[in-house]
Amino acid sequence: MRALPTVFAHIDADCFFASIELIERPHLKNHPVVVCTRNDERGIVTAANYPARHFGIRAGTPIYKLRELCPQAIRLEPHFPLYQKISQQMIKILQDFSPAVEQRSIDEAYLDLTGLCTMYRTNYRGIAERIQRRIIDELKITISVGIAPTKILAKIGSGFHKPSGITEIAAEHITEFLKEIAVKKIPGIGRNAQALFEKFNIATAYDFVHTVHLDGLLGKRGRELRSELLGQQIYSLETKIAPPKSLSNTRTFDDFTSNKDAIFDFSLSLLSALLRRLRRHGLEARLFSFFLMTKSFKVFHSRVQLSHHSDDDLLFIREFKKLFAQLFQPGIFRKSGFYLHDLRPKGAHQYSLFDENLRPTLGPALDKIQDSFGSDAISWGLPIFTFDRK
Repeated sequence: MRALPTVFAHIDADCFFASIELIERPHLKNHPVVVCTRNDERGIVTAANYPARHFGIRAGTPIYKLRELCPQAIRLEPHFPLYQKISQQMIKILQDFSPAVEQRSIDEAYLDLTGLCTMYRTNYRGIAERIQRRIIDELKITISVGIAPTKILAKIGSGFHKPSGITEIAAEHITEFLKEIAVKKIPGIGRNAQALFEKFNIATAYDFVHTVHLDGLLGKRGRELRSELLGQQIYSLETKIAPPKSLSNTRTFDDFTSNKDAIFDFSLSLLSALLRRLRRHGLEARLFSFFLMTKSFKVFHSRVQLSHHSDDDLLFIREFKKLFAQLFQPGIFRKSGFYLHDLRPKGAHQYSLFDENLRPTLGPALDKIQDSFGSDAISWGLPIFTFDRK
């Protein structure tokens, strides 16, 4: 019996954080709204709705830049436990439609829809429409859906008709679709490759898949992307994720900046999110590294090996302060990030109540309290994070 052609759907929630904040504020729907980590000049935007994006505001935009681009933007505080709760509800809904679901991030997931048309007595677009209706009915947010023979094509498709769009890319229409996709929209194509593409006049995904002599420059990843873009499945759904061997969190600034305080605070937010991921995996790390990348792509990098494995915020933040002081020098920067290596499952060591090593157990406890009662329920004392940056 001939196997059915594989069909994947990529689900991407539209402006996820901002959309959740607007559930209780529907009167703000058509106004520029942003979610900010803090409301002073050193804060950054973590999410923006579509009216705000019209002004060029994106996740990572510094507050001082926000004031320039859109002074009338309405700024809201984030509620990360709420976002996590709705994300879990969204995944449960998706699992009702398909037994094979891969969650990629808090606001996106893949589904294997292969052969499900018979069960639902509709086509793949019909299944996507049902998913959309149920999510908007139960969660009050919208999603966009890409449907395609491969994961890469499905992911591109979900962003093609945002918001609330459905893009189905049948095998016979792949060539025409690739001609409409800018090469920078291909997942996994970083900014470093843009100069290379410009050199070879590669503007679209269609150009990319037909420029074979790039294989030697882009390596295995480039060849895999070409196959996926041509409708040849390389990547399968990962429904059971193995424990990671390393963790990282890096991000390019929305704008080049030389502001030392803004870079420090932006990087600190990346580190905090990374340590939360570390604890959610039930892991501890010993090797810790930090980098800064200049506008001209020069990288300043340093790392430290801790005396013991840990998931303790304070320990990592204090080491980060040291690394930042070592690496930062006046200049214009584009990116920063962190890597955690030498990971192991969190140990079962029992601490004395008055043991100074008790603090490493507080991170998971704080996570649990914040997940249950909100991010404002408990936090580290403010003086802990008031660093002298000089």
